[in-house]
Amino acid sequence: MSSARVLRVRCATWEQVEAFYRRKLRKNGRLSMKVPFECELGTPVTLGLELPNQIVIAIDGTVASVGASAGGRTSIDVTLFGLSSELLARLKALVGDARGAVAADDASMDDERRLLVAREADLRRKRLLAAHEIVGVPRDPSAAELRAAWIALAAREHPDAVARYASPTLSSVAEETMILAARAYDRMRSVLVADHRGTSVGPSIRPPASWTAADDPLATGFFAEAVTPPVDDAVELFDTSAVHRLPPAEQLAAAAPAAAPALPALDDLLPPPVVAAVPSPAHASGAVRWSTPSDLFSDLDLGPQGTGGEAPIAFEDSLAQGRAGPGDRFVRQIRARLATGDAGGAREMAEAALHLYGADRRLRGLVHVAEAMTACTRMDKTGAIAALETALQHDPGSVEAATALDQLRRVGVPSAPAIQRLFS
Repeated sequence: MSSARVLRVRCATWEQVEAFYRRKLRKNGRLSMKVPFECELGTPVTLGLELPNQIVIAIDGTVASVGASAGGRTSIDVTLFGLSSELLARLKALVGDARGAVAADDASMDDERRLLVAREADLRRKRLLAAHEIVGVPRDPSAAELRAAWIALAAREHPDAVARYASPTLSSVAEETMILAARAYDRMRSVLVADHRGTSVGPSIRPPASWTAADDPLATGFFAEAVTPPVDDAVELFDTSAVHRLPPAEQLAAAAPAAAPALPALDDLLPPPVVAAVPSPAHASGAVRWSTPSDLFSDLDLGPQGTGGEAPIAFEDSLAQGRAGPGDRFVRQIRARLATGDAGGAREMAEAALHLYGADRRLRGLVHVAEAMTACTRMDKTGAIAALETALQHDPGSVEAATALDQLRRVGVPSAPAIQRLFS
């Protein structure tokens, strides 16, 4: 028969002691374990059970079965005949006394101790969470939601919030929690900036600064009010889908009293339009007609586009069409700018037109197409793809944006002239 063996089982907490006699020990008094030696059936074994209070209880037993060896360890079953009912009752009493002492300690715990325990538990929990769960926002938040959640989190978790306790341990836990939250916030903010759904202002995140996003279901932004005085007849609200026109002059004359004097025509009251031609910039095409520099709407006074036979119009007529029309004229002018490669001018014109037609999805789409051309000029393929995807979200019917996006994904080098040719 083999010599007696001594096995040591160390329980660091009273919960482990309870797990030993409730889950590890079977009803027939057997204990299964793996040992780093080979033994035979009937080998005497002494189990040294070390309790959390540094007391060691010796329990005698014998090897009841031997299993296969794997990796230098042998599976055995030990029958602990030394674990009597009195000894088992003594173990249960020790566990009960330890739990009562812990409960009493919790009852007498002061506010600082309770806060430290709660913050340590919260820190362990946050280490296992995703970035958006740490900050406390949805998986795909807006810039405003992320900024509000970060301000609330910083006010709650910052070490200054626990400075009144003057506890180095509590301050250390708060600093580690704040570092973990700051890293999660930086990751969320970088995603919003990369998706063009937020602007990074120092450590802060804000909605896109472009006022073209005002009243936009796909973006959030700041609304800019005009600083110039409005035109008198622009304050009247009307339905742009059905423009009311004046009756013909014959009907007005028939309805007027016979003794009324004849009224002059409206064209006679307006001064004749004065248009001074100036040399066109080098980047502009011959189809663009420039008016006087003092004209506020000189950039919008353009001539015929493409092969059409539309004649140049004066400032008054252009302004009237801009107020009453569906925005088609602005769309043609912006496309003409894109056809000449003037992405900056196209974007400025589209943003100006959005003051009149804020719900026109074509204008919003062309703003991002112009951004894509600018990104191609910088050789920023990722930014160009993101801008074209945003353009298709605003205007799903834009064939040019869809074609440019498909070409940009297939080629390796972005090209602004490739997008320009789509509008030529």
